[in-house]
Amino acid sequence: MSEFVRFVTWSAGGLLVAGGLLRIFVFDVWTMPDDKWLSASTAPTLQGGDTLLLLKRGTAGPGELVRCAEPQKKPGKFVVGRIVGIPGDKLEIGGARITLNGRLFTTTEACEESTFSVFNPKTNSVVKLNCSRIEMAGGWHFIGINPKGSHGRPHNHTVGPGRFFIASDNRDMHDDSRDFGALPSETCDRRIVFRLWSANGWGDSKRRLTFIR
Repeated sequence: MSEFVRFVTWSAGGLLVAGGLLRIFVFDVWTMPDDKWLSASTAPTLQGGDTLLLLKRGTAGPGELVRCAEPQKKPGKFVVGRIVGIPGDKLEIGGARITLNGRLFTTTEACEESTFSVFNPKTNSVVKLNCSRIEMAGGWHFIGINPKGSHGRPHNHTVGPGRFFIASDNRDMHDDSRDFGALPSETCDRRIVFRLWSANGWGDSKRRLTFIR
């Protein structure tokens, strides 16, 4: 029995050490603030209160969801968006459509749950959006779209040196480079890769221990 206890103790200690090293050198753990605009702009992928693993090693690239320093440099404030343009890219973004260097990317199919509800900070009301899948940069992710199709005029941009153009997964209630311009790439230094649990806690089985596309 003592050998079993010793084995369990050493195993637990090893896991704690390994977890600590990963925490120090590889990952950050971040609970996304329950900020109305941040929550709205990241839907349907994320929501306020999600506890996330952020990869802090390597270089972020197209298609990845990143956390960036808030453009106005407010301490402790961040924006979250998906990299859709890197230096030299010419893009046009409007609604579900992105034209990148002359190639069109748009939705391919609806999500398993084709609609979702989200709080609209502009109107202080809950609205229903369509959820669709889009493929680009060798991967895919989900986006939110206004079913009425009122997206405004397409936004055109040529990405400058050392910059990333990021887009919100919620294309209807965005807080992204259409609003504040392309961001210095060094400020987008955390890739959001995994959700440990949601604001609803461990009991939310649909949103716990999930990889983030």
